[in-house]
Amino acid sequence: MKIKNLKTSFDDLFFSIMRKLFPKAYSYKKLRFRSISEMIKDIEDFEKEHPFVSKIENIYFYINRGITNILYIPKKIKWYLQRAKRGYADCDLWEFGVYISHLIKNALEDFRKNLTGNPTNLTYKEWLKILDNIIYSFDIAQKTLNDEVIMPSLKDLKKHPKKWKKYAKDLNAKLLTEKEIKKYERGMKLFIQYLFDLWD
Repeated sequence: MKIKNLKTSFDDLFFSIMRKLFPKAYSYKKLRFRSISEMIKDIEDFEKEHPFVSKIENIYFYINRGITNILYIPKKIKWYLQRAKRGYADCDLWEFGVYISHLIKNALEDFRKNLTGNPTNLTYKEWLKILDNIIYSFDIAQKTLNDEVIMPSLKDLKKHPKKWKKYAKDLNAKLLTEKEIKKYERGMKLFIQYLFDLWD
């Protein structure tokens, strides 16, 4: 049985037992929410109303996470070796955008730190500014994929500003301004433009 399936089976068994032991507590829990903030409020209300049940859940999740980490050790070794051999692991493909954004951002930060030259058509100062803009864009890409920031299209942001503000608030994330979105787009264009100049 796969680790993911094993974990799901344990979760199903745990909550099946909990529902039988504490039927009143679990009849209270909602399954659908209109927003993230509504879901968070529901969790907080549940913890206040049923502190004992909530504590058991927290203990279960803590133990479950520890067991899962132990079971994943062989896979983590395999992923480590895959990254050493081919530059990425099977698990990186689960959210490849996050992985590649993180990799490019970190590599470019090291590239900038150890920079000794610049393209012939640019001054050293201009090249640093371009690199900073590209690094900014990949940082924003990573944060967007991790739901830390919200980046709608400029057209959509102008058309529905209130909708996007509410969405960002529900996710507890930062909504990028028009200026920040334009800076992100400029950085990505610069990355394409100067891709073959990224050597030192």
